[in-house]
Amino acid sequence: MFKNPLLRFAFSITLGITVLIALMFLTGFIAGIFLDISVLDFFRLAGNLNSAQGVAVNKLLLIVQTIALFGIVPFLLIYSFKKQQTIAFIQIGNSNYKNLIPIVVLTMLAAIPFINFIGEFNALILDTFFGKSNYFSSLRDNNELVTKKLLATDSYRILVYNIFIIGVLPGVFEELCFRGIIQNVFVKYLKNHHVAILLSALIFGFLHFEFYGIIPRTLMGIFFGYLLYWSGNLKLPMIAHFTNNDTIVILDFLIQRNKIDTEIETIGASSSTMLLGLLSGILFSVGVFYIYRNIQDKNGNQLSTQ
Repeated sequence: MFKNPLLRFAFSITLGITVLIALMFLTGFIAGIFLDISVLDFFRLAGNLNSAQGVAVNKLLLIVQTIALFGIVPFLLIYSFKKQQTIAFIQIGNSNYKNLIPIVVLTMLAAIPFINFIGEFNALILDTFFGKSNYFSSLRDNNELVTKKLLATDSYRILVYNIFIIGVLPGVFEELCFRGIIQNVFVKYLKNHHVAILLSALIFGFLHFEFYGIIPRTLMGIFFGYLLYWSGNLKLPMIAHFTNNDTIVILDFLIQRNKIDTEIETIGASSSTMLLGLLSGILFSVGVFYIYRNIQDKNGNQLSTQ
């Protein structure tokens, strides 16, 4: 449509934002029918989590924002430049590693105490430099409160809904954006997979705007990045990502129903469970190595060193 790359970029961004706004208004109109509220009231409830209607509205907005910001907008950007090669570029379904899915899931589950352990180290660094009461800790506390309100339920039906919007959707669309598009753009222009993986993981960690979790999120981003690099299949990091998210959702639900102790959320981070955190790190490393060797053997040891 446009030969000038800057015009194509500007058009794609404008179109993406237009689609996002249109989707939000369409969602508001449809939701208004079921919730018996006007479109204006729908948007007035954005950010209000003190009522059942407010929670319902914010979950719908979260769905639209996840799909549009991490799916539609970046996809349009790549499509404007790559056109027919878009699917190949983002590496969806380029290879078959179905046998590795259980190992990827188990590796991600094994990593959870280690992630908590690294998160505690992350918190120690920020508390040392900024004190325990600082802007970043307030941001963390607010994010935790929002998450708790979004996840609050004793209904299995709502649990499935939460798994979809907080686990599956971000896992699919964030990986499409950060690994499928951003990482592959870095690879294309920097000609170095390892630098591309690191940069996309740093962006992934930073853009969550949760600095008490930036180190563990960056490390997870690196793991997801190497899953894509080794396998050439975006489905593996997607599965790893939503395994982590869904585990958090399910554990929170079980805690709400008093099925498990609240300390399970901090396993690996507390002084009494730090050894489990270190053991988790070892198990995670073994899982990662097994995945790498399995893929390398299938590829005939052809992975690039760059």
